[in-house]
Amino acid sequence: MKKFKTLVLFATLGICLAACGKNTNDDLLSYTTSEAEGFQTLQIDDKVFVPFTLVTPADCGNQVGIAGNDSKDKIYEYKDFSSNEWIIEYYESGEMDVPMLYREQNVDDIPDGISSDYEWNNTSKNESCTSEYPMLIMVNDVVYKNTGYICSAVSCGTMDGTIDKTLDSKDTPTENNQSNFGTGYNYQYSTEGQIVVDIDGEKYIFRDSKLTDSSIPIEVANFTATIKEVRNDGQLLVTFVDMDDMFVSLADGDYIVDGSTLETDFSEGDSVRIWFDGSVEEVLPAILPNVYKIELDN
Repeated sequence: MKKFKTLVLFATLGICLAACGKNTNDDLLSYTTSEAEGFQTLQIDDKVFVPFTLVTPADCGNQVGIAGNDSKDKIYEYKDFSSNEWIIEYYESGEMDVPMLYREQNVDDIPDGISSDYEWNNTSKNESCTSEYPMLIMVNDVVYKNTGYICSAVSCGTMDGTIDKTLDSKDTPTENNQSNFGTGYNYQYSTEGQIVVDIDGEKYIFRDSKLTDSSIPIEVANFTATIKEVRNDGQLLVTFVDMDDMFVSLADGDYIVDGSTLETDFSEGDSVRIWFDGSVEEVLPAILPNVYKIELDN
């Protein structure tokens, strides 16, 4: 009888431990959602989280909550970062869903290896890109201004010059090979009225500051695609169609792009042209994390 009681005790203890280790909805925090100037925010207590960039399921840590009282709309830790600063929203519908990384709006310490093109994420570890003043460089007596676009066009690797003089960020260069954001940056001549400056490995397109042209430069990667699926969170699943020979072409297949901040409403089957910074996250389906523009391609 004593042996039987001991077995019952251990069995009961095992059941209790199993129950304690299981994650239930009662253990999860409840995040609320709201719209703010065309994008969704997540809130809990006094913290407000804003979209930062698309990530992969492998980046998800432990689940810490749900959003909008929807058990499928799950909130996870981002790797080993504090959930007071970074969280991932992952709506798991079972149809090739892609997680979105959110930043608490007051956080300005950005983890290595990620970046965002959303205008509300105006923080960066690259000090040369954080100034409230425009980035300027003077070459051949012309002052060029950073457009913010990345050059993805295939070109020769020979640079044409180096910035060797600098001045305060609020000032305008007055000498050739001078900038207001530092020295040591190489540049290369591009199409008329433009030069490309290599800043920490990214080739930024600068345009003659006297020009009023605000169009996307032709050196920015772009391709045509067909919209395969429009998702509730604004993400688009698109099928690659064609890309100009001046770029290293994308592989055939499907890609996830974020259309949540765009004003145009798209439908499945639409033919579109997509401009992006050339970066691709190699997951299934692949993700284009930094999209500049999407428009209907007639």
